[in-house]
Amino acid sequence: MTYEELLRSVTQALPETEGKIAIERVRFSKSENKAYFSFLSDVLIGEKGFFIMKNALGKAFPGLKFSLRVASPSLAKEFLTNPDKYSAPLNHFLIRHYPAAASWEFDMRWAPGNGRVTLEMPDEFSARYLEKQGVREQLAAVIHDVFRVDTEVALRVCGDEEKRLQELKQERAEQDRVAAERAQRYEEIAAQAAAAEEKPKEKDPRIKGRAINDPPVPIKGLTDDTGLVVIRGKVLSAEDKEISGGEMVLLSFLVTDFTSTIRCKAFLRYHARARKDEEAPPITDEEREAVKKVIKAIKPGMGILVRGDTQYDKFSHETVVMVRDMSACDLPVRMDTAEEKRVELHLHTQMSNMDAVASATALIERAAKWGHEAIAVTDHGVVQAFPEAFGAAKKNG
Repeated sequence: MTYEELLRSVTQALPETEGKIAIERVRFSKSENKAYFSFLSDVLIGEKGFFIMKNALGKAFPGLKFSLRVASPSLAKEFLTNPDKYSAPLNHFLIRHYPAAASWEFDMRWAPGNGRVTLEMPDEFSARYLEKQGVREQLAAVIHDVFRVDTEVALRVCGDEEKRLQELKQERAEQDRVAAERAQRYEEIAAQAAAAEEKPKEKDPRIKGRAINDPPVPIKGLTDDTGLVVIRGKVLSAEDKEISGGEMVLLSFLVTDFTSTIRCKAFLRYHARARKDEEAPPITDEEREAVKKVIKAIKPGMGILVRGDTQYDKFSHETVVMVRDMSACDLPVRMDTAEEKRVELHLHTQMSNMDAVASATALIERAAKWGHEAIAVTDHGVVQAFPEAFGAAKKNG
């Protein structure tokens, strides 16, 4: 049989391919006793047309084992522009290999964009099911076989793109709201700090260096090149160690103003640095005690004012404040100013594993200060906080 006769037998069985299909190659494997037929078509051959072609070849070569492949590279550009129009072979592949996909056949959609094609599934379950089967790589191989083009295949839930854009919009709005609240909180802290500074203090708040009268700035705005700044916040943790062969102590502590947190470092020398031509004098007990006094003054939970230079620390690999001066200060206390006080009916203590860190005592004390009449402890299936809560409730009325 000649190529012309072979092509004629196919077009007679499938008239819509007349003048639009050509034989790419025919190969016969003697060892397998099998023929391999490859056609190029300018029209998309669906599943029904594919089997019609197989039947035509079977009649033309009775008793011969053969394999059939039909590609449409001329449709590649149109496919990438409008993949849903040419998705029949892809959907048939899914249904043939994953029968569960048959129930989603009429809900599946193919969408173009971003240099890839995307299969949209009707719900989260169907998308997750196909993702677990690794179909994205398989579909990319089918696309290459049919359209002779390499492209990435993505999976998503139908309408997921719009949902994602809406979520991003809501997320930005929430970020703007939080930023506005933080700015307002900073203004309140600054106002309270200014009011506190106007009050005469019986005890000198200075811990190291000179008194600090400059207004603090938010920690969240600090960078390596901000320069000399003043910050006010709460000490979260502190540690110290001797360095330079015991000549000084490095005091390191974390400070937060609830806009962000930053590490502060203070180098505490026992005495002034000796000149190169002089031998350093021995450290006296008074000098050691003076350094210890500064270290003991920095306690987690306290309020602190720090003046220093911001810079990148190559040892801790972060932006830090190198302390020049520091003073203790009062932290603003949030109050409930509502005329009609609420009752908190959903509260977790540190007994709710991985969900809370505050103790029942601290929470009940705060509720009492705010004028709340009652409070509900709703820990996750445990009652360990109840004895502590009972004692704290009795103590705070």
